[in-house]
Amino acid sequence: MNIWTDEKYVYTTTISGSDIVEIESELTGAYIEHTGGFTTVWANNSYVFFGTLNDGIVYLAKDDIHINIITPIDLTSYVKLFVHTPFITSNNVEHIHGQDDRLICCTASGVDVYKLEPNGYRSSTTVSGAYKCFMPPGRAAYYLTSSGTDYFINKINTTLMDWSEPDEVFTVDSGLVINDLFVTAHTAVGGTKNTLFIATSSGVYVIDEATYETDIYYTAV
Repeated sequence: MNIWTDEKYVYTTTISGSDIVEIESELTGAYIEHTGGFTTVWANNSYVFFGTLNDGIVYLAKDDIHINIITPIDLTSYVKLFVHTPFITSNNVEHIHGQDDRLICCTASGVDVYKLEPNGYRSSTTVSGAYKCFMPPGRAAYYLTSSGTDYFINKINTTLMDWSEPDEVFTVDSGLVINDLFVTAHTAVGGTKNTLFIATSSGVYVIDEATYETDIYYTAV
């Protein structure tokens, strides 16, 4: 489960769907009901996308959001299907993220990248253990995978076509669980590559893609 926010609302994922919280009042003003709930959420300027356990990815147009903090409004009827198998590696969606008109998602069977309409395309890979993803500005995309007790940060340099193996793989110390990832574009040494901020079970690792140098910032125990 996760949340996403913009300048007006916080979009939550729950076991029954989603609550949309108005930031100014800090109160729920609308909700969505979905059987099995939502697993993940991400939004751009026009749409809010939700991942599901069994139904792929659905979306809500922001123009259809109506808020009433006294009696929250049911927006379930405004939700539409974005993608379903066979046009996604699995209908069980673990995580979604995006950047403007591109969206990446991790599913139970792989990773999919979508360029949203009007000039849409899809690229994908089949992989097990993908559970978190990140789409920074530019052409690259990242996704986390795990195998047993080992965790990996995978990078693809372009999302224009299907891929079988990532272009680069980054790791942290053995035995650490990687919980989350954030990427800043063109902030590595030289200004062309990216910087990775990796939340682990022992704190935050910062990796410079240009030098492969790693700084470790441990959290308080």
